[in-house]
Amino acid sequence: MALIVWREEYVTGISEMDQQHKVLLEMINDLYEIVRDRKGDEALSDIVAKLSGYCQEHLDREESLLEEYSYPGLDEQRKNHGEFTDKLATLTAQMEADKETMAPEVYKFLRHWWLGHIVSIDKHYGPFLNKKGVN
Repeated sequence: MALIVWREEYVTGISEMDQQHKVLLEMINDLYEIVRDRKGDEALSDIVAKLSGYCQEHLDREESLLEEYSYPGLDEQRKNHGEFTDKLATLTAQMEADKETMAPEVYKFLRHWWLGHIVSIDKHYGPFLNKKGVN
């Protein structure tokens, strides 16, 4: 059973972004299971590296899309994305030194940030892009 279940409230109305958000949330669920089940340092490092890479790909694509359509909230998105990237890098480095303590913290950060970001920030660009013909 997935810890985070996709809900209607997470839908931005932009199918590409919604699909990527679903993948990210599935990866966060995978991280939770690895931490919960104590699957080992290698599995933990692998999923965090995979998550970090996919997060960056998603954020880059999202910013590119918003720039293409001159989204007025792009600067705020970039600021939020930069803060996220910096915090994740810090937590990941700390996790490498102390996996047992920091792995749950990485999970909590990712879960809280993504759910909050999708609902409070990303939901705003959906209607704007829909009016521009992007679905």
